[in-house]
Amino acid sequence: MWQVMPTFSDLDALNLWLEEQCKALWAETAHGGLPGSVADVWEVEKSSLIRLGKQVATAALTLVFEKHCAGKVSSPGSYLRGMMEKAGAGELHLERSFYGKLSGQAA
Repeated sequence: MWQVMPTFSDLDALNLWLEEQCKALWAETAHGGLPGSVADVWEVEKSSLIRLGKQVATAALTLVFEKHCAGKVSSPGSYLRGMMEKAGAGELHLERSFYGKLSGQAA
């Protein structure tokens, strides 16, 4: 259970080590709702996010995070996949969600 914490020369080295540890764990962990590991599912989702473009992907992730934290979305991964499917069909309208948030309406 307890592990010796390695020492790091700087924050970048720590971040690199953390990333490697997370990726190793993802590869070992079965995804709860989809076939394959968490790493397998992430590869599919990552490529979909890349196709959205940096700004749209960032906006989508921000909305999913906010909705999850507010208790409006219980499965953020599934919600994000739904958004990506809508984007692929030309039916994703993030501006409506942001307008609703800015005007105080539930979006």
